[in-house]
Amino acid sequence: MDATERGARAIGSTGASFVIIGIGVWTVELAELDGRAAAKYLRALADLFDPRTNDNQKRRAEKDRAQAVRDLYAALDLEMSEVKGHG
Repeated sequence: MDATERGARAIGSTGASFVIIGIGVWTVELAELDGRAAAKYLRALADLFDPRTNDNQKRRAEKDRAQAVRDLYAALDLEMSEVKGHG
């Protein structure tokens, strides 16, 4: 909360606007790693938080979310790995 307050003050926005901007930046970064996994992750989050989602849909969404996270971490590992070998 403190970081949100300081960030919002620094850019002259509300806390909600600051968080929405941050979510936008974060979403772009996830999509750059693996667009399909990012989309799957965001759809799963939407289903998990939608009050109309039933228990079976929530269980499926949690499985999808977990798989998307694994895929994103795998993409991040590749992105951060050091290139080895002879060029």
